[in-house]
Order: sequence, then structure tokens, then C-alpha cells
Amino acid sequence: AFLDWSGNLGFKFDKGLSRYLVFVLVICDDYTELRVSLRQFKQQRQLPLEYELHYHSSPLKLRSTFFEWLAVNLPLLHAAVLTVDKTSLPDHFRRLGEAATISQFVLHAVNLVPDEIAGARLFIDGARDNVGIGRQVRKSLSRAGYRLSDVQMRESHLEVGLQIADMIAGAVMDALQGNAGWWHQIRRGAKYQRFEALD
Repeated sequence: AFLDWSGNLGFKFDKGLSRYLVFVLVICDDYTELRVSLRQFKQQRQLPLEYELHYHSSPLKLRSTFFEWLAVNLPLLHAAVLTVDKTSLPDHFRRLGEAATISQFVLHAVNLVPDEIAGARLFIDGARDNVGIGRQVRKSLSRAGYRLSDVQMRESHLEVGLQIADMIAGAVMDALQGNAGWWHQIRRGAKYQRFEALD
């Protein structure tokens, strides 16, 4: 399982921080088959096999062809998408640290696919030395009764699953900002929820 998010965690909107957060969880039943399919996608477009897919740095044409590929390959994965409007969050969210904030939203994303994630290894986009986030997520999921085989930080260039999660998160963020486009090509194949906090 692979998790990435788009948007800033802070609340200084006047400083240009994003209003929304988007968390995307991608779970693969057969990761090898998905990697082979994505390798073929890159070869057909004469991209280096080590080319890292990243939504905000990908040309528009590549984004378009990627989501065409993803729409065809949706049966190979389960996707859960959680969106957060930070302007609607209670004040106590502003006092949470980075790891606590992320772990809370990760738990809500995992709750969308409880059966699919059971026993999985969860890779979270980020540097390996950022152990605080991984530890907090592991603790939060364990308290909620989830038994994963592993939770660890992983740099996205090492896992195409994280790159797919990044591409989906970017498309959802664009949709929230009025540029629906590619998200609508795959939305029916994903479990989607808007986060609603209880005071």
C-alpha cells in the first residue's frame, strides 16, 4: 500500500498555503503486474525507465496519457481519496504537530478500505530519516485495530506506487480548485470522502 498527499499542512493562507489537503492511498493486489504495465507505458512514450512521475512537474500531454493508462489499469489497484478543507477544521487542528495531523488523516483514508489494507505493508512518501511520521501513523492505525505488516517512509523515486498516488493527489487537488479534468476519468474507480471533523 502506498500513501501520498498534496497540499500544505499549515494554516497561513495569506502566505500562499493551500486551502485543501488531499490524501491518496493506493493498494495493489499484484504490484508486479502494475509495475510491468507502467514500465510498458514509459517505453511506449520513450521515457527512461527510471523516469519519476510527479504530477506538478509532468507536462500536460503526459498527465493526459497517464490518466488514460490509469483508467484502463484501475482493476489492478484500490484507491482511497480523502479531501480536507482546512478552513472548516476546528481550532485544535492548528495546534497539532505534523506527525499527529498526518496520522489522523491517514487513519480516515485507511477507514475507506479496511479489508483491502489488512496485513499490507504501507509505504508513506518521505525521507527514510523522517521516522516520526511513520511511527505516529503506525501507532494510530494500531490503536484503531489495523494490523499492517510494516509502515515505513519511502522516497517516491523508489516506488511507482507512490508515484501513482502522487499523480492522483495532484489531479484531485486540481479538481478542488476548479480544474476537474483527469480526476473525473478515474473517480468511479476510487473510494472518495470529504473529511468532516467533529468539534
